[in-house]
Amino acid sequence: MNDLTSFANLLPAIPEGVKLASREGILAMEAALSTVFEHGENTELFPLVHRFADNVYAREILLPAGTIVIGKIHRYGHLNIITKGHVSVLTEDGVEELSAPLTFVSKPGTKRVVFAHEDTVWTTIHGISPSEAGNVDAVEDRIICKSFAEYDRLLQLEEKP
Repeated sequence: MNDLTSFANLLPAIPEGVKLASREGILAMEAALSTVFEHGENTELFPLVHRFADNVYAREILLPAGTIVIGKIHRYGHLNIITKGHVSVLTEDGVEELSAPLTFVSKPGTKRVVFAHEDTVWTTIHGISPSEAGNVDAVEDRIICKSFAEYDRLLQLEEKP
């Protein structure tokens, strides 16, 4: 499944004229899924494991086969490690299939729609400050943007001399 048509068949309908591999398409899918499922993290369906080491935070999630997950917008680039499974991933850049074992770097500002073909274990790795150790909320407050508009504002602030 490496084309947009196949991926689109798995997801709720998005408004006509909205390009699937775009911010608008991803947000439309997120909105459609939110009307069907409770918004927020479902840690019963998608178990999370949080690990902290010296200046490092790892967030591991289990994606059961047949499920769809829409990720968060990360402010910084970070490592991703898929240790088990096979997924199709939609971003603004299109669709790609990823299979374990795989390690890759996410570029900042990426939001993903992930369909798990198989039970998949996906871990993200983030640098943290010593004061954030053990505090998932503090880490997320710093590394996650709640919207593309927030991410774009942060980019503009960082680009100013």
